[in-house]
Amino acid sequence: DRETRPFIVDVELLSGGTFAEPLDGRQGFILVVEGTVGVLDADGTTALYGEGSLIELSKTGDAVEVHSDTGGRFVLATGQALDEPIAKGGPFVMNTKSEIYHAFQDYSAGKFGPAL
Repeated sequence: DRETRPFIVDVELLSGGTFAEPLDGRQGFILVVEGTVGVLDADGTTALYGEGSLIELSKTGDAVEVHSDTGGRFVLATGQALDEPIAKGGPFVMNTKSEIYHAFQDYSAGKFGPAL
């Protein structure tokens, strides 16, 4: 029942190409798939990232700007921040350790349905 405004795009930049996207309060990440890309930081400097790099975007940024001198490909994924606590245990991610405990109980009791 929440409006998280998910946005996911696969971008291929040609040599000298630039991509810009307003963030409008969203947070997210960039995953570099091929080549090298430069990401403009809030202070106006550009950091270079190669294939396999995962760049977390600041919650306070107004926009993201990515360019590539040699060409590159990346995935940008953003969404509205939930600002909720995170608890993790095994394969489960919930909000509290108590919820993790109950998830393990439900799993052990077969409440997640048959394994395929």
